[in-house]
Amino acid sequence: MYKIIRFFNQNRKKIYKVILIIVFIIGIIQLLNALAKIENNSTNSNSVISDNNILDKELVSDKSAVSGEKVQTSKLSSETEVIKEFMQYCNDKNLKSAYELISDECKEEMFATIDDFKEIYYLPTFNGENKIYTMENWVGDIYKIEINDNMLSTGKYDKNNTIIDYITVEKDEDGEYKLNINNYIGKTSIDKEIEKNDIKIRAIEADTYKDYVIYTFEVTNNSKRTILLDSLSNIDTMYIEDSKGVKYSSYMHELSQKELQIGISGKRQIKIKYYSKYGSTKKMEKAVFSKVILDYEKYEYLSNKSQFDYSTLEIEI
Repeated sequence: MYKIIRFFNQNRKKIYKVILIIVFIIGIIQLLNALAKIENNSTNSNSVISDNNILDKELVSDKSAVSGEKVQTSKLSSETEVIKEFMQYCNDKNLKSAYELISDECKEEMFATIDDFKEIYYLPTFNGENKIYTMENWVGDIYKIEINDNMLSTGKYDKNNTIIDYITVEKDEDGEYKLNINNYIGKTSIDKEIEKNDIKIRAIEADTYKDYVIYTFEVTNNSKRTILLDSLSNIDTMYIEDSKGVKYSSYMHELSQKELQIGISGKRQIKIKYYSKYGSTKKMEKAVFSKVILDYEKYEYLSNKSQFDYSTLEIEI
């Protein structure tokens, strides 16, 4: 023991130097290991981003919110890119370029002019401010967009100001990506007709929104009496029905008897909205008018209208 103490006292400086060198080397090794771990995590993270195609902070997920299935990488990349362009144009107040990205059918249905787009969509949604947003594939070509105040640019944030839009991405005839915005899913051509009791009804098309659908019908009265498609006294008498037998009533409160009335040898185009949320697997089969009045004049003079002999018209859609 004495020899050890004597050796330590005689070589104290050298021993301290060795200890310091060892501690320094250990510290360097730990630092290098930490840096290597950070770099490895960064590489793995980039790999995940690449694999999952989480292209930027705006995209919530690479999976469908409805089905939970992973969306094809190329599809996700192309469709989110055009949405980002649209949002950037709106943030830059470049309404002309934003309007050009909207599909023709969406313009026809909602924004006939750029001024309509400004008043109906841009001002209520952006109001001249820079907004932040997130994108999430909802189902198919439809994306859920959450739009919020940009606290960095406006200095304010209120979660109650969050606006949710469902944007559908589609290709036009030239193969260019266009957008259906403001919860508009798209238009479907039908062109089917039936004729009964000298009344001809043609289902022309359907405009589908996230929460409802609007069907356009053309009604021709070849009879010698004024007809009324529905008296609007019961919400269950005018509806559409899907392949599972589920019925969806019309928005009767948005219609008037005058709109549903067709005079002798008359023809009228009628738009009817129905309570039907969009579903990618939902298939509509028919539109039903179960309380058609084939002689409106006679109906008007009846005191007890419940005794009237109503007719039913059904058309495949």
